[in-house]
This record gives sequence, structure tokens and C-alpha cells, in this order.
Amino acid sequence: MENLLNNYQNLGEINYLTTLLSFILCILSALVLRHIYKIKSNSLTGKYHIGSIIPLLALTTFLVISVVKSSLALSLGLVGALSVIRFRTPIKEPEELVYLFLSISIGLGYGSGQFLLTLLCFIIIIFCIYFIFNKERKSKTNDFNLSFVWKDKSIKSTQIINDLKEVIQEIDLIKFDHEENGTYTLFLNIVITDIAQIEQIEKKFSNYPDNLSFSFYEAKILS
Repeated sequence: MENLLNNYQNLGEINYLTTLLSFILCILSALVLRHIYKIKSNSLTGKYHIGSIIPLLALTTFLVISVVKSSLALSLGLVGALSVIRFRTPIKEPEELVYLFLSISIGLGYGSGQFLLTLLCFIIIIFCIYFIFNKERKSKTNDFNLSFVWKDKSIKSTQIINDLKEVIQEIDLIKFDHEENGTYTLFLNIVITDIAQIEQIEKKFSNYPDNLSFSFYEAKILS
């Protein structure tokens, strides 16, 4: 009974105005981060999947930190709960991990009541992402991702790249996968300087076996 009264007294010490302000700032920051992720990320696995959980992850972290920050017992209980939970989300790209970690950091900062410091650091990070880190990629207005999928073992990835170099000057290897079912997947980043190059690529690989398919993907979404 005494512990229950102590917990009730601790709840009464919470500054609800500050908490409400931090919560609103957390929501706005998470929405801004989701927007930045969608327009600046170069993820190949689909931006909607990760983008949709960024605000939820930030708010969940905010709730957890707001609850446990004033209680050592709750903090120890949280550590025990997290030791049981095992996250199996298929995050394959480091860029996705960075955005998810930033989302968690937003929740941690605002949940602990450090909303001014968190807001200032968040603004600086967003400024760096928008104007500095992506400056080089933003200059490439014809930047595309090109993927190849095939099952014929006689087709080599080096062969595809060498044939592509006859048409495209700038080629960067992003990812190469060989799945258990025998499917090969090759992801490339290319820069197209002339729209006619797309037709040249189509003609170049039309002579390959029918089981080879290729697709163009946008490397980024410009605002």
C-alpha cells in the first residue's frame, strides 16, 4: 500500500504541460523525419514500409521513457522485458537502421524532457541530411537504379556489367544476391545522360535468354 501511494505521489510530480509540449514536438519531428526519409532515402526495399513505422517508433519510445524515467523499478522491469522480446524485422540496409535509430533517439530525447536540446539537434541533423549529405546525389538528376533478375547459370554478373558499360558511363554496384532457389539478382546504380540510352539498354539485353528480366527504379524522390 505504501509503495502504491509513493507511485501516486511520483505521478503527481510530473509536469503535464512540459510532457504535452514534448509529445507534440515528438509527433511533429517524427512526421518531418518520415518525410525526409521518403524524399532522400535511396532504399531499395520500399520506402513506405519503413516510413510508416518511424512516427510510431518515436512515439512508442517517448511513452516508454516517460513512464520509466521516474522509477528505478520500472526501468529494471523494462530491461527484463526487452531481454525477452526479439525483434525480427528484416532490415537489410544500413540507411534504414540509421533512420530507425534517429527515430528512437527522438523519442528518448523528448520522453526524458530534454525537448529543447532534442529539437535543436534534430534540426541540425535534418539540415545536414537535406543540404550536405545528399548534395552529391542530388546533382545527378538522371540517377536510376537498374535491377536484373535471372536463373540461367551461364549468365554472369560481370558479363551484364561489361555489356552495360558499352551504353552507360557511370555504373555503381549496389547489391548482388544469389538465392537458394537459384535466382540471381543484381542491383546497379546508373546515370543516364540521354533518354535514348534506355532504348539502347533494352536492345542490348533483348539478345539474352528469356529468363533474364530487368527493371528501372527511381534512385530518389525529389521534392
